[in-house]
Amino acid sequence: MTAVPALKRGFEILNLLNQHDSMSLEQIAGATSYPKASILRLLDTMSELGIISKESENKHYRAHSLLMPRQASFEQQLHQCLKQLAEQCDACVEWYTSGNNGMFIEQRFSAPENEVQVHARAGFLRPWYEELEAVSAVALAFTDRLKSKPKNNLMWQYVDGGKHQALTQAKLKELIKHIKNDAFYVDPYYNDNGVKRMAAPVMQGDKLVGIVAIAMSFRPQLNSQLSYFETRLLETVNQLQQ
Repeated sequence: MTAVPALKRGFEILNLLNQHDSMSLEQIAGATSYPKASILRLLDTMSELGIISKESENKHYRAHSLLMPRQASFEQQLHQCLKQLAEQCDACVEWYTSGNNGMFIEQRFSAPENEVQVHARAGFLRPWYEELEAVSAVALAFTDRLKSKPKNNLMWQYVDGGKHQALTQAKLKELIKHIKNDAFYVDPYYNDNGVKRMAAPVMQGDKLVGIVAIAMSFRPQLNSQLSYFETRLLETVNQLQQ
């Protein structure tokens, strides 16, 4: 195989993997009609470059790089990344940006087959100093808004049983410190709507560009899926920061 056809096939395979959670060699061969030996050589090369990886348990391949046109704007990339994350996790994915009064939803995507009922829609505002949930927690960790918090204004979190628990200033600062170190946070409990979120910041240098959040309603298997969701979320953030 000469260099140009190999490059073309490599791009086609990467684009195919971008459209699926993961694929086997047989599935890729069936979708492209290329010889398995040629596909395997390309997959091995892309694995060495860190563009894709092979899952040891089922020998499926997963893309770690998003194929985007060079001229694509951040908004175009954001749209595609959020849509892909929603499909990968079969969940509602939200994009928050900062305003004077809090973080508001600018974009929102749900997977086509998703049955999760999340009430928050585009334009929904999360105030700075009320409930400390995943989005507001990440926002406070990566902006200087905590310095402006009124001292007599106690923030609160949901705890077991749907109750509200006030956070002391010391507890709030400790929690924010950990979030800043991890660059990620997931709500420990569900809110009154039966939803909890995991969120991570998209940064440009020291500046917060926005926050990507996955809104998850109760499902029996959710705890076993959190690690997968976290991996996909952080991959999305990394793509948006490139």
